[in-house]
Amino acid sequence: MHARGMSAGRHVQTLRLAGESDMADQSRDLVVLALDEEEACLQQTQATLEREGFNVIGCKTWQQAASVMAGQPVAVVVADLGPYDLNCQRLVDELRSWSEQAYIIIYTRSAAYGSARMAVNLGALAYLEGPEDRQELVKQVHRAIGLYLQRQAKQIEQAAAEMGLRLQMAIRAANVGLWDWDLQDDRIFFCPQWKGQLGYEEGQISDRPSEWFDRIHPQDWQKVLDALDGFIRSPGPELRLEYRLRHKDGSYRWILSQAAVLKDQQGKPIRLLGANVDITDRKRSEEVIAAALAFTKAIIQRAAEGICVFRPVGDPPGFIFSVWNAMMTRITGYQFDEIANLRLPKALFPTPDGHGLDWWARLLAGHELVDHEVDLVRKDGRQRTVRISSAIILDADGNRHILLVVRDITSLRLQQRKILNYQQQLRSLASQLTLTEERLRRELAIQIHDDISQLLAMAKLQLDGIDQLDQQALGKSIQAIREAVGQALEKTRSLTSQLSYPALRLLGLAKAVEKWLYEEVGAKAGLETVFVDDGRPKQLDKDVESVLFRSIREVLTNVTKHARAKRVVVSLHTGPDSLAVSIEDDGSGFDPAEVIPHSKGFGILSIQESLVRLGGSIQITSRPGAGCKVVLEVPLSKAQATKAG
Repeated sequence: MHARGMSAGRHVQTLRLAGESDMADQSRDLVVLALDEEEACLQQTQATLEREGFNVIGCKTWQQAASVMAGQPVAVVVADLGPYDLNCQRLVDELRSWSEQAYIIIYTRSAAYGSARMAVNLGALAYLEGPEDRQELVKQVHRAIGLYLQRQAKQIEQAAAEMGLRLQMAIRAANVGLWDWDLQDDRIFFCPQWKGQLGYEEGQISDRPSEWFDRIHPQDWQKVLDALDGFIRSPGPELRLEYRLRHKDGSYRWILSQAAVLKDQQGKPIRLLGANVDITDRKRSEEVIAAALAFTKAIIQRAAEGICVFRPVGDPPGFIFSVWNAMMTRITGYQFDEIANLRLPKALFPTPDGHGLDWWARLLAGHELVDHEVDLVRKDGRQRTVRISSAIILDADGNRHILLVVRDITSLRLQQRKILNYQQQLRSLASQLTLTEERLRRELAIQIHDDISQLLAMAKLQLDGIDQLDQQALGKSIQAIREAVGQALEKTRSLTSQLSYPALRLLGLAKAVEKWLYEEVGAKAGLETVFVDDGRPKQLDKDVESVLFRSIREVLTNVTKHARAKRVVVSLHTGPDSLAVSIEDDGSGFDPAEVIPHSKGFGILSIQESLVRLGGSIQITSRPGAGCKVVLEVPLSKAQATKAG
């Protein structure tokens, strides 16, 4: 096929010829409207024109005429001027207001000749002296019909020319490359836009098929040829192919080819006509979108919270899930492909009394949730506490989707319960502290009154009667006073030691711990004791040292009272910024998770609170029948920590 065969001129010519043929066919359908108030004249006019084959509609009133012209393609109006008592300008204006396309023919009586002539000057096609001149009437109606058809044909030709121009402009603007493959001559016409898509001028590409096929990307070549061959052998409504063509600069452009087959009278394909559209930018955008979607999907899948998206369908509603991330599987135990088989929501959120799912009804009604806590049952039957938030999302088609963000707060709730229990223990500890302080005051008062005060009172009595004693009795009295004062001093030292161990101040932490271990645990309790000191300086703030010693003494007291141990080892290790004291026994041991939360009084909880307040910690390792190891750790003084660092 030659280039001119694809030109816009041929399109215009085809449209024009088709338009003329259509107008010839339509001329029989055009309406001639006869308007005359007198019935006899109207029938005469209508009969005369109908004998000539015209499609005539007769009207006696203006209202009838207006209705006809509003709903019919009226080409000619034949109107009597006289009976309606209208001047010519009024008549023409009225008819023009109904249709600007219809031609107007006026006939009238002699009294209105002047008005009829004026009507022609104002735009009417012709005037007659009356409908009696049948030959002239038919002649003028034929003339009007011809003019009407010529005007319509001209308008169609103008529209076709404009359409052809628009087609050329649209092809250039859209950069659509047209091609026409003559299968008999094996030649392909490529339009300038086809060549321009690949960077070539008009004369730089011939009409050989190799110009096309040699530029197909190697990975797409076989696919394109197979598709073309199959389409030619068994044509369908349309062929669509996406593939790559090599540009003049060596790069490859993505092309969308669409084609249709033209057959001869025997049904044999003789031509393949198509259009190429450069979709490189679209492909790049698709790649960017695909990458963005993959990135978004990866984020959703790796999110630390459960994310799912579903759309309710049907009545009662079922659910179509589009998103179900890995965390949702971890929380519920269900894989994405298992969700379609679940009876939601009761499969995940069962309630004993059938109530409690008001939040689900509100969700389906379009209400959004914020941090709504519910109980969820996993696939394995375990119950979890989750916090749910939702949002309504509309897609491009206006379909409503529901986004659910699910957070497993089971561990958080356990921690909160532990904190509440811990707070209760602290309140109990505060109460115990008050009682213990009162008990200590009472015990101190009793010891001072029963022991020290009585000894001092006895010594005072001896002193009060000393002037009346003889020499022999004086010696005995002085001896008794000396013994009473000595006992009072011993009681005072013992009481002072209980309140603040003097060896800690005089000997330092390591020696004080060693002394107390051997005296109180070894000598008095009868346990085998081992003390290990790394020998490094242990510079502690005074309050830290006092709390640590008291904590060590409390742990060792618990060992002697409750552990049923035979041997205890105390080790001191100085690190870069802390001191660790390890106390290990071979006693009966216990389960820390069971014993510590329910401990009464001060004990471990008191030690923990004291050490934490100073920046330290306590670690307990034990199990029933395997002894116990307690590690107390406190920070060194800033001066030593800086020096060690």
